[in-house]
Amino acid sequence: MRFRSNLFYASPDLQALLSSAVLAQVVVPLIGPDAWVRWDQAVWKHPGAPAFPRHQDNGYTGLTASHLQIWIALTPADASNGGLVVV
Repeated sequence: MRFRSNLFYASPDLQALLSSAVLAQVVVPLIGPDAWVRWDQAVWKHPGAPAFPRHQDNGYTGLTASHLQIWIALTPADASNGGLVVV
């Protein structure tokens, strides 16, 4: 697996996605209009990559402000190939 973070600083395409009306329709009702991007992370998991154990992300940040995470699969993802599971 490969991890990269804070890609939105250098990517106009990612900036456009993160500020799109589609995402605003999800984010604004949940946390209001003053949302901001703190972090982005891309994960490449190639065929045959090791299993990534269940974990939590938000619990490690120490961030006290209201926030949420948005997970966007760029390829088809389901339980058989490592899709997101929310417990």
